Amino acid sequence: MLGNRGPAPGGPDRIRPPALTGPAVRAHSTQDRRRRGTGMDGVSMETDGTTGAMDLMDEAGRMLNTGWGEVSERLTMMAGRLGQGELGAAYLERYQPAATETTAAVEAHCRQPGRLAAVGHQCVDLYRTADQRIAGTFTSVDPAAPTAAPPADATLA
Repeated sequence: MLGNRGPAPGGPDRIRPPALTGPAVRAHSTQDRRRRGTGMDGVSMETDGTTGAMDLMDEAGRMLNTGWGEVSERLTMMAGRLGQGELGAAYLERYQPAATETTAAVEAHCRQPGRLAAVGHQCVDLYRTADQRIAGTFTSVDPAAPTAAPPADATLA
C-alpha cells in the first residue's frame, strides 16, 4: 500500500506517493450502508469516492513514471561504462539482453496505474449515466395511474 509515512527508500529526498487510504477509497459493506440508512443491497458505487481513488491512482502512476524516468536515465548513463576490456565485454553480452527485457517490463508496468485510473473513470461515467437513465424511468411512472390487468387468457411461463 502506498503512503506518506517516513522517508522513501533511497533517502528523504525521494518523493512519496499519496496515501491510497481513508474515507475516499474505503469500501463499504452492506451492513455499513444499512447503518447509514440507504438500505442498499450492496450493489451501488460511491462515485465520489471512486473518482477520488482513481485520481490518486493516476497521480501515483505519474509519480511512478517520473521516478522510473530518473532511474532509467541513470542506468543508461552507467551502461555506457560497461563493456570495457575483455571481461567487461563478456559481462555486457549477458547484461544487455536482461537489461533490455527488464526495462521493457518496468515501462509497461509504469503505464498500468494510468490505464487503470482511466478505466475507473470510464466506469464511474457509465455508472452515473445508467443511474440517471434508470432514475428517469421511475419518474415517468405515474403511481396513481391504474394498472392494466393481464388478458384473461395470459399464462405465466
